[in-house]
Amino acid sequence: MELQDYLKTLRRQWVVVVATTAAFLLLAGLYIATATPIYSAQTELFVAAESSAGTPQEQLEASDFSQDRVKSYVQVVDSELVLQPVIDELELDTSVASLAGKVSATVPTDTVIIAVGVSDASPQQAATIADAVAASFKTAAAQLEDAETSNTTVTITVFQTASVPSESVAPNKKLIIGLGLLLGLSIGFAVAVFRDLWDKRVRREIDVTAVTDLPVIGRIPLENDPRTPAVLAGAAMHGVRAEAFRQLRTNLQFLNVDREIESYVVTSSRQGEGKTTTAINLALTLADAGQKVCLVDADLRQPRTSEYLDLEDDVGLAGLLIGAIPLIDALQPWGDTGLDVLTAGRLPPNPSELLGSQAMQDLLLELEERYDHVVIDSPPLLAVTDAAILARHAAGVLVVVSLERRGVVTRPQLSRTLEDLASVQARVLGIVMNRMPTKGPDSIPISSYSAFRDRE
Repeated sequence: MELQDYLKTLRRQWVVVVATTAAFLLLAGLYIATATPIYSAQTELFVAAESSAGTPQEQLEASDFSQDRVKSYVQVVDSELVLQPVIDELELDTSVASLAGKVSATVPTDTVIIAVGVSDASPQQAATIADAVAASFKTAAAQLEDAETSNTTVTITVFQTASVPSESVAPNKKLIIGLGLLLGLSIGFAVAVFRDLWDKRVRREIDVTAVTDLPVIGRIPLENDPRTPAVLAGAAMHGVRAEAFRQLRTNLQFLNVDREIESYVVTSSRQGEGKTTTAINLALTLADAGQKVCLVDADLRQPRTSEYLDLEDDVGLAGLLIGAIPLIDALQPWGDTGLDVLTAGRLPPNPSELLGSQAMQDLLLELEERYDHVVIDSPPLLAVTDAAILARHAAGVLVVVSLERRGVVTRPQLSRTLEDLASVQARVLGIVMNRMPTKGPDSIPISSYSAFRDRE
């Protein structure tokens, strides 16, 4: 993946990143709120050494002796020799080992100062213990020094007693919140990339091109205004969706330069991808160009054409195929558009047999002779085999793929659809991507509809 792909992933999955970050920040806040605050108090000791001889050279050696001594003293501060008297004096309910975990001793570089620090949940207790440790250390150091074996005398002075701290040193709120933010963003982005890579739903054009080399011959934008009618009629014929269908019509003309394709089966992998509205609007767009067009509702299981176009559905394709009515009585003109519609009619018990019959083949040939274009709406291919049956007899097939954000079809399902069509040697003309988003990282390039912009 390139940087641009990661940025698009971030835009698509921003809710995941924000939610994960918020969760980690919440955990950080809960930890800060529930953690016991720890206070630190510090006492400072000055270590001085004097030589009994008092010559300049010996005084210099005494100074070096002091610096060397403090390095050893810091190892004694948290020992039992120092801490047990503190426990006894203050009557602390703790062990030497536990108290040692609260005591620290450090020596600033090139100094003879020992800083004794004590951490405790009580600020007053921290200061009291720090002073007690300093006093106990002075006594312990005197015991350790053997004055008779050295010409140097060591003096330890407490020059800074512990003050009661007003602010806690732990938990470190800024550090914890910073770590929570960093972990939240990192893990959130990792989850977003993982979700994007493993999401099998077809939700953008790259998902389609990853499945097939067939050309994308139509990009129909998602209509965000629910008041906009699904059928292109009246004012809707001047909108962006109408321009998208005109581009689809143009692309079909380029595919049909030899005028071999007169009938189009419009299908999809699953229900709900917009195949019926795509078939209707394609037929209306072809008719708008002055062509004689017949729209056939061959979905004999869940027909919707009559509902969208507000036509009678008592007579139609089913009755025509069983010879109950002639073609002239089954066709219904739709307004003054030049479009004739053959609705599904009453639903038969054997739709697959009817669509695969010789009567259907003869009807299709007759319609191709009478009309410039025949657009056939068929059932979803993964649900039933009706579309594959029709595809064998039609000149071309258009596969509608919905690119809604929530996704309708998966890549394996789309691949299986195309394999089923290939198995019956159907001529798939291309993919019509329906409901493409107009905003976001995978939005349709609306600016490409120059004709629509010029009219505006």
